[in-house]
Amino acid sequence: MRTVRTQPERRQHEKWMIECTAHRYICLYRNNEVVMGYSNLMHSMESIMGYVEHKTGCRFTDIPIRGKREDFTGLMFDKISAKEDFERQMRLQEVQG
Repeated sequence: MRTVRTQPERRQHEKWMIECTAHRYICLYRNNEVVMGYSNLMHSMESIMGYVEHKTGCRFTDIPIRGKREDFTGLMFDKISAKEDFERQMRLQEVQG
């Protein structure tokens, strides 16, 4: 079983960030350079989160956000429960950080 690390446990030179544009496109940045872009029109949010977590080794909700949290509203999920969990984690991240 793969262990998912949180952002502080990553190496110091790797600064990951995610950005959502037009409420549909997710960009993954490493050290302020685009690594990969994902379209929520082509992939479900669960699969995008899996791709990002695999690439970074961090939980999706632990990666800092570039831009506004409101940009992440309206994303398409396969399951309602996954969407509710995602929104709850985003709210918790906003309160804690």
